[in-house]
Amino acid sequence: MIDENLESMSEFSEQVLLDELIKDPGNPFLLYQLGKRYFCIDKDFPMACDFFEKALNAGAEPGDSYTYDLVECYGYALVSTGQLGKAIILRDTFSIYYNDNEQFRLLSEHINKSNSSN
Repeated sequence: MIDENLESMSEFSEQVLLDELIKDPGNPFLLYQLGKRYFCIDKDFPMACDFFEKALNAGAEPGDSYTYDLVECYGYALVSTGQLGKAIILRDTFSIYYNDNEQFRLLSEHINKSNSSN
């Protein structure tokens, strides 16, 4: 019963986000929220990557409260989908903003190790 309720809530939240995105298609926060949903709930990393990339291209700024989480999740999703070139570019682009963050350094190390194992 609990799993059915969570699935129903998840589908509802996805639909609400998609409806809002229709009204405001360039909203980086909505794009991030959809990416986060696909990343965390569905484990659909290719779909998450699509929305995270759109959020960054729509103008998510390093100073925005959600952008670090966006970058971190996007980095792990890129590695999970074998998009190491994009992961390296992401790491290099945002290291100027987040290199003091321990979690970002762990992500960077994960990207480096994944890249060296290929």
